[in-house]
Amino acid sequence: NADLTNANLEGAILEGANLKGAKLSNTNLRGANLQRAYLRQVNLRDTHLEGAKLDGANLLGAIR
Repeated sequence: NADLTNANLEGAILEGANLKGAKLSNTNLRGANLQRAYLRQVNLRDTHLEGAKLDGANLLGAIR
């Protein structure tokens, strides 16, 4: 499981990425493309998602 805590991924293209179980707490994902990304069981506490594209993303069990 990837630990991306505090990472700056603003504007990143993560379309279709498999981030299952990743630690994304306090990560900057503003404007990121997360369409169809696999985000099951990720930690999204204090994650910045303003303007992020989440169409079709799988967020089942995500911690917010």
